[in-house]
Amino acid sequence: MAVTFDAVATSAPALGTSDSFSHTCTGTDRVLYYSAHWNNDPGTITAPTYAAVTMTEIASVSAGSALHKVYRLVNPTSGANTLAISWVTSRNIVSIAISVAGAHQTTPEGTPVTEESGDESISVVSTSNGLLVDFINQGGTTDLAASAP
Repeated sequence: MAVTFDAVATSAPALGTSDSFSHTCTGTDRVLYYSAHWNNDPGTITAPTYAAVTMTEIASVSAGSALHKVYRLVNPTSGANTLAISWVTSRNIVSIAISVAGAHQTTPEGTPVTEESGDESISVVSTSNGLLVDFINQGGTTDLAASAP
């Protein structure tokens, strides 16, 4: 079975110490990915939950004072549920949740590829019937461009 896009939900609440929003997962062999970005260190972070189930951190990147974390949950509860996260120091957050269907339930993704600073160029290898999930945090006025072989 090929991996397919299911749904996306975003949130960017006002300054605070928590965020929660609804996301709906459908299909079979589901995986939910959640990206959280703070412009300044938020202090201790409580791992996000979806339908009260704790998600697993799979990537973390800090550049300057910014922090970006990516989490996943294999086989999340289907239907509309709440995704929630909290942290200690009052900060703004930008959140995005993406769910996919048809994903491997033991190893749904390969090794995450990150770029913290430098040439801002990365190479990613995907697999047959795979799906590339990309989260970009970019500040300033630099334009972003993507290319495919």
